[in-house]
Amino acid sequence: MAVASLVLGVLALVLMWIPVLGIAAIPAALIGIVLAVVGKKNLAAAGSPTGMATAGLVCSIIALIISTIFTLVCGACAAVCATPALFF
Repeated sequence: MAVASLVLGVLALVLMWIPVLGIAAIPAALIGIVLAVVGKKNLAAAGSPTGMATAGLVCSIIALIISTIFTLVCGACAAVCATPALFF
C-alpha cells in the first residue's frame, strides 16, 4: 500500500500541471492519501519503517491542495470570461 500511495502521489503531482488532466489529480491524490494512511498504520503495527508511506502521504497532500486550487481558479476564470462585459 505504501508503494501504491507513493506512485499515486507522484502521478498526481505530474497530472496537476497538465491543464486538461489536472482534474484527474484530485481523485488520484485522495486515493493516495487513503492508501498512505492505511499502509502507514499497517507498517507501524508490523514494526517496519514507514518512510515510503509518509512520502506518499506528503506527495498526495501537496498534489491535492495545489490541484484543487488550480481547478477552482480555472473554474472561476472560465466563469468570468463566459459572462458578457459590463462596460461595452
